[in-house]
Amino acid sequence: MADPRTVPDDVRSVQEAWRRRGRFVTLAEGHRIFAVQEGAGPDLVLVHGFPSTSHDFCTHMFFTSYGWYVVACPNLPNSPM
Repeated sequence: MADPRTVPDDVRSVQEAWRRRGRFVTLAEGHRIFAVQEGAGPDLVLVHGFPSTSHDFCTHMFFTSYGWYVVACPNLPNSPM
């Protein structure tokens, strides 16, 4: 039986690609969050629900970043990204 903590290679590659698109930001309060910022135009902030991550917006950002400055954040503390 496979170890449930092991991430399959195809999933790992998707996570790593998402991680390369964004960066970690430390807020004034000291909280460290992961954010992906793309596009140009009026601001559009995408905030995911619990228990998800900003990767939920991967496809959405491709389409919305043509007319908007899109920020997908934050990932909850201790989330995988």
